[in-house]
Amino acid sequence: MKTTKHIFAFFTFLFVFLVIFSPETFALYLDSPSLGYAIDLPDDFRMTDSNGFDSYQFSSELLPVEILLCTYQPGKAKNCEKIVNELVYKLNGACDSETFTWRNRDCAVAQTALVLGSQNYLGWAAAAELPYQKGYVAMLGFYPENDRQADICENHIISAIDSLCTDLGAKYQSGIFTSFAYPALGDEEIEVTIAENKISAMIDKNDAEASEYLIQREFDILVLENNNGFGQAACQRFYKMVFRDSYKRLRRFSFAVQNALTFGENPVKSQRELVQTLLTWTQNFEYVRDNNNSDFTPLVKLINGNGGDCDSRAILLAVMLRQMNLDTAFFVSSKYSHALLGVQIEGNGAKIKADGQLDCPVNRDTAERVLKVAKQLGYRRNNAAASLRSGRSHTIAVITSDIFAARAIGVFVL
Repeated sequence: MKTTKHIFAFFTFLFVFLVIFSPETFALYLDSPSLGYAIDLPDDFRMTDSNGFDSYQFSSELLPVEILLCTYQPGKAKNCEKIVNELVYKLNGACDSETFTWRNRDCAVAQTALVLGSQNYLGWAAAAELPYQKGYVAMLGFYPENDRQADICENHIISAIDSLCTDLGAKYQSGIFTSFAYPALGDEEIEVTIAENKISAMIDKNDAEASEYLIQREFDILVLENNNGFGQAACQRFYKMVFRDSYKRLRRFSFAVQNALTFGENPVKSQRELVQTLLTWTQNFEYVRDNNNSDFTPLVKLINGNGGDCDSRAILLAVMLRQMNLDTAFFVSSKYSHALLGVQIEGNGAKIKADGQLDCPVNRDTAERVLKVAKQLGYRRNNAAASLRSGRSHTIAVITSDIFAARAIGVFVL
């Protein structure tokens, strides 16, 4: 895409970006400690241009897709809609922009049409206000009009924009694009029975459809990247995007469950009993496969009785237990066709420590299998490996001690 090689000639640079990346750097996960935002692009992107300050260009190795990221000083832009419109205008384009509130701050999303050289391009753009009056961040993605892979190109752009986190809390909430496309529609009540406790909770009427959209979008990207050598990293990103999107959707449900199991009739007496109770509940879900689509049941549908595979159940528990202030890890294996949950709780049992050494006071056979998994993935604290999504599965969880010490989801190869 020669017309995009000198794209930054269109811009005037005003603000020093404190995190500097070299050209050709693979763009897996990038963040700015000074401004507080982060992006987690699909793994086929790499950085191909930068002014070294406040504007960066990322190019896909698999598709004719370009992503621009720009930051703006406070006072240099009036609002997000104006930022998007001016960004598109500088690229000789037009857009249809809409404003909304995300993370309780000003945001804008726009569908774009650009002209670069003699080529027409289509795409999407978004801008968000950064907290603490640090300015704004904007992203613009585009691909050639009438490209034969237009649908997956558009998915790539939307996924990249949706990965933007403007602050730490955004890592536990649906992304900017999904939030725009699927706004809250109002509450509806769901009811579940766990260990003979009837529990009622509220979710949003749009949660299930929004989750299903994100899962299918990210799965299409995973399939493309898996077929082109990015399988492990793509799998890790897929599950992290699902975890992030599901976290806030299930917050009230998780609170209601914890409250009922902790303070209701016959309350659990320990963290281990809490985890075991939830594990037993999910193991009784109907086992359902859908080989024609993502084969991952949206978690809101899962708790509503739709059934699912082992990875859906394990991610559900990872989300709920994290909301109950327990550290969790998610393990998935293509070789052994299993997905498992790891939870850090007190007590005896098979353990994995940060250095990968085995600590096994009881049940050594189980511990040796878990350690074999850890060695296969090259286990390191806070630096999750990943695998291809699995086929069939027969078990969904192990409960161990000291398995994961980070405050976020980890995705590991078994």
